[in-house]
Amino acid sequence: MQGKPCVRGMRITVALVVNLVANEMTTDNILRNYPDLEEEDIHQCLDYAAWLAEDRFIPFPAVAGYQLSVRYNQPPTAVGGRNVPGRVW
Repeated sequence: MQGKPCVRGMRITVALVVNLVANEMTTDNILRNYPDLEEEDIHQCLDYAAWLAEDRFIPFPAVAGYQLSVRYNQPPTAVGGRNVPGRVW
């Protein structure tokens, strides 16, 4: 899938699931249209999207006229009390 994060190694991308939820498709409809998905998969996709939205930059002092920054981001381990390694990422 060209490097895009997928659900449990399936050919269903996290972006697709998040897009379906964003367009007001219910969990039941998503599960009916994508029978390989489980409800937990949808929750994990949303947790992953929330983690990406928390991305932040840490600025460093300017060096020789250049402004440096570092992306600081840690993968979620137990978001919402769920710890299901390998489900999405």
